[in-house]
Amino acid sequence: MSQMFRQGDLLFVKIEANAIPNNAKAGDGILALGEATGHHHKLVGGDHFTFAVNDGALRQFAKMGEAPAMVTHQEHATIELPGLTAWEVFRQREYSPTQLRNVMD
Repeated sequence: MSQMFRQGDLLFVKIEANAIPNNAKAGDGILALGEATGHHHKLVGGDHFTFAVNDGALRQFAKMGEAPAMVTHQEHATIELPGLTAWEVFRQREYSPTQLRNVMD
């Protein structure tokens, strides 16, 4: 079973580092901006990289160097992603009878 972490509307699923697509673009550590509040999920500390791939739908990844990194948010407890790991970051969705929609954080 894969290791997973959850923070608010984000789900982190541990992957092999070579599973990050070659066309992934490096990011700034911001994983999601809150639509309702303006708050954000952000990787801080450690030696980390964030990646985004737009293949019709945005996919996000995070890769840690030797040091762990913290995922912070103004309304959620901070979580730590261990060093030397890679993660696919999913935006959780909720069901409504008319459509699937992203969870609003």
